Amino acid sequence: MFDMNALLANAAGVTQSDSRPTKTLDSFPLLPQKSKKRLDVSSQLHLDIGFDTEYVYNPQTKQNDILSYQSYVVLPDGTGVPGILYPASAHKKDRLSLKNFLAKTLTPLLKNEQINEWPGSITLYAHFLRADVASFSDFWSDHKILLKGIRSTVSSFKNRYGIDFDEVENRREKNSLITFDKRTSPPRCSNVTFIDTLLITPGGMGLSECGELLGLPKLTIPAPYSISDMRHYLKGDRRGFEAYALRDAEIAVRYALQVKSFCAESLMITRVPATIGGIGVSRFLKTINESGISSEICMGTRTVTKQCWNPETQGFRTVKTRQSIPARELYETFPINCYHGGRNECYMMGITPEREWYDYDLAGAYTTGLLDILQPDYDNIFHSRNPEDYCGHVMGFALVSFQFPDSVRFPCLPVRTEQFGLFFPLAGESWATAPEIALALSLGAEITIQQGIIVPWHLYESGDVTNSREQECSVFLPFVQQVRENRNRHAKGSLEEKFWKEIGNSLYGKLAQGLHAKTAFDTARGLNSPLPPSSVTQPFFAAHVTGFVRAVVGELMNALPPNAIVVSVTTDGFLTDVSLENIDMSGPLSSRFQALCDIADPGSSMLTCKHQVRQLVAMKTRGQLTYKESEGFPIVHARAGVKPPADIPRDDYNRYMVNLYMNRAPGQKLRRGSLISTRDMWLNESDLVAVESEIRLNLEFDFKRQLITPTMNEGHLLMHSRPWDDMSKALKQRQLFDDWRQTHALKDEADWDDWCDFLYCRNVYTPLKLKVGQNRSDDVLVRLFLRALAQHQWGLTPDDKKRQTSTEVAAWLVAAGYSVTACDVKNAGRAKLPPIIFGSLTSRMNRLMDLIKPVYPGFALPSAVL
Repeated sequence: MFDMNALLANAAGVTQSDSRPTKTLDSFPLLPQKSKKRLDVSSQLHLDIGFDTEYVYNPQTKQNDILSYQSYVVLPDGTGVPGILYPASAHKKDRLSLKNFLAKTLTPLLKNEQINEWPGSITLYAHFLRADVASFSDFWSDHKILLKGIRSTVSSFKNRYGIDFDEVENRREKNSLITFDKRTSPPRCSNVTFIDTLLITPGGMGLSECGELLGLPKLTIPAPYSISDMRHYLKGDRRGFEAYALRDAEIAVRYALQVKSFCAESLMITRVPATIGGIGVSRFLKTINESGISSEICMGTRTVTKQCWNPETQGFRTVKTRQSIPARELYETFPINCYHGGRNECYMMGITPEREWYDYDLAGAYTTGLLDILQPDYDNIFHSRNPEDYCGHVMGFALVSFQFPDSVRFPCLPVRTEQFGLFFPLAGESWATAPEIALALSLGAEITIQQGIIVPWHLYESGDVTNSREQECSVFLPFVQQVRENRNRHAKGSLEEKFWKEIGNSLYGKLAQGLHAKTAFDTARGLNSPLPPSSVTQPFFAAHVTGFVRAVVGELMNALPPNAIVVSVTTDGFLTDVSLENIDMSGPLSSRFQALCDIADPGSSMLTCKHQVRQLVAMKTRGQLTYKESEGFPIVHARAGVKPPADIPRDDYNRYMVNLYMNRAPGQKLRRGSLISTRDMWLNESDLVAVESEIRLNLEFDFKRQLITPTMNEGHLLMHSRPWDDMSKALKQRQLFDDWRQTHALKDEADWDDWCDFLYCRNVYTPLKLKVGQNRSDDVLVRLFLRALAQHQWGLTPDDKKRQTSTEVAAWLVAAGYSVTACDVKNAGRAKLPPIIFGSLTSRMNRLMDLIKPVYPGFALPSAVL
């Protein structure tokens, strides 16, 4: 029989003696002793080092030949020490390891007595870290799983507004303890941390822009040398090569230290942050706490503590996580379904008439929109099917059925599609926010609330007897005020001003992080993982702000004069031919937004004109170009995701895109160079190399609206649009157009006629199981005519059949351009005539009828309007 106590004792490493009394479980400690053995760093000395590598691509090995490793060490007194190391050869086997690179960089500093002890901590800075860190020979074997993306993920970028640098393909490495030499006393051991300076630049500035802010300009490569062949530069001008290479490392570390100084003085943060977005979160939470509001009450969260066993340390560790309170968690589905992002549509296609066109933006749309949020009272959320409950300053979310009047030019209730983004039809079902429902009602829409919730604002007791309960101010007001005050304190365009602007703009993105399914590559596990929520992800706030901004833009567009033209809307702004003084901003939503602007920036206008031109090219959503400039004003230039070739100067981008659009061809492909993805780089343990691919050009209209009124202007088809009646028509036509455009481009009236004919065939003939293929409407009608002739149908008689022989009928139709044989005429009697009713005819069918009528005057299509 087994002695369980003995087995447990043996497992615990305790030897039992038969002479001793039998021990029980209580005799053994529950937690084994932790190991006290640890490796100490060498000293308290810290060094900041900028580093960079120069390399050229080797097409034979499909990897990079490393030419040099640059370092720029900043000593504690601020002195900079540049250094450059050359590998023995360009072969991969001769690359330096990270340890060797640091040892060879730091050892001369000891010998020259620039430092008197080995540093205990080192921070390495590089701009776009992924480009350089894989140049170390031991990176893939020793460091790749330590190098994680922010939140251990890398973003995929799909359906996204603009760029979020918490999710780009760059990295910040966790501390890596490296022992350089155990023979010294004490051993040379340092904590090494990598920071990507790209993650801490406002707007993702390049190294050149960072240098300009520092007064340390990035050097240029003189002709005949170029960045594409640095080996040639090294051989021809070694001194110039080294100066260029070292300057990049110097800018990286000097910029990081400038950010560190800014954070210490302005933010009370003693370290260089991982991302600017992280700063925005911490500042927001701090302002909430400083204003006397609990961040957990504000966000509807609670802290949950649990004990987790750590096998490595043989001890329990306390883990604290933030979770939604039950009241918030119960209703989160509503705001998550109502979170759609920005409104993006194109309302015209082609070259616009020549006049003044204005590109307006809502001032600080999302930052200002945050001020519309008061303290929610999660415990008193209630259901409501009364549309009037969603009017006024209300936070509400609902699934609604709706029908707008046909006269509404810009319906405001979003319908999300999996593949094509948001549509705004006249009728359908929508997950909508309270501001959008209120706007829809004001536009005359009939609305039925299927399911909905109202989140009341928290009320508090007041000393005023006549008004004992008042609403609190916006929970975001202290944060927005702090951002505005600090931006105004610094010169416009300075690093500090840009930093504060980015801090303010980044918070909204954090509120929405992780709400919709989005995967990212986890460098540690080598798998795609869902992008996790941030510490302030809040679906109620994110959905309300986006819905409020969409509603304000929708109200402004619907209030424009009846003869006004809107070219497009993009997130928080729109392109129109109406000057600012003629835009009605007196609507309830616009007035509310203007009041918030007065709080965020007193005296400012809710609308700002960012661009002004004389004539536009309207291609598709996020695709508008300048055809004729308006002197003295910035041009409109949205390329619909197309990246011009590398040899095209930036100043010529607009001209290149206009020519590309005007001369596009069906099936046209563009060669695109891009960097290898992080996923491929990690899985294949590859250097950062460029890859070329061919992409199919798609500058055709995206049919988020129904095109109408075709005309020609400036040699290209010009069309306006109207909202779709419902989503079934919209999706059907969009899918059919995607098929048609594989072999066609919508450039002139002949193309429009062909597209309409293609659409007619699929809508009329295909449901009757008539084979269409590449035929057009008149080709199918010819076959139907032959069947009617053979079967004495559709007004044709036996005498009509005898009028011509099969050979004569075939020859007559062939002469008119149709592919018909005598056998086709003879066999037409075998096929049935479908039960078809012609509601309308295409231009091709009308031409065919004009051909048939003189020869067979009795021929008539069933219920056709001729």
